[in-house]
Amino acid sequence: GRGYNAVYRRMMAAAVLARAGERDSAQAVLARARRLEVDEGARTFLLYDEAHVLLLLGDRDQAIAVLRRYLALRPFLRAYLSRDPVFRALHGDPRFAEAVRSPPRTTGPGT
Repeated sequence: GRGYNAVYRRMMAAAVLARAGERDSAQAVLARARRLEVDEGARTFLLYDEAHVLLLLGDRDQAIAVLRRYLALRPFLRAYLSRDPVFRALHGDPRFAEAVRSPPRTTGPGT
């Protein structure tokens, strides 16, 4: 989608800065990435990267909130995210477990 690469590069730069302990710089790069114009489809995919950066920054609450938004738009990725090593630090968190749990199957009439 339009603008995806520029925002993705900034998200990855923010992730590197966060891992290096450069919290203020990572937050500044993340804020700039959020302000860049990108089409809605690309913005959805970038929620995954944003959640990753937030987790690296130690903001578990915000990371889970962003992942919830991502999964609301991409519910078919719940099973994948439940095993995703990028979010390994969240695997024991009950809020994460609830977010990635598959919703109960609904059956229609006569099934």
